Amino acid sequence: MKKTKKALEGIIEGMKKDDKRHATNKLVNLALQKPNSAEYECDEEAAYTADRKELIFIFGKKPELTVPEGVEVIEEQASYRNPHLSKLTL
Repeated sequence: MKKTKKALEGIIEGMKKDDKRHATNKLVNLALQKPNSAEYECDEEAAYTADRKELIFIFGKKPELTVPEGVEVIEEQASYRNPHLSKLTL
């Protein structure tokens, strides 16, 4: 489902203080880098570009994530500051 800025803020609000600050900074930086991407799509595990071709940021504390079909690019720092993630399934 596509999320607006308000919905993304709601997800970020539920995070711990350090994770919240990092997620907010990461999403702001990505918005500045991708001015043509007005919307992002996210679920409880990750944020993607609106077309779901790029995995932008991995939320949460789960040790593994299955990358959805159709994702072509995993951003370089998608798992930055996520020490819990140990496995990505493509």
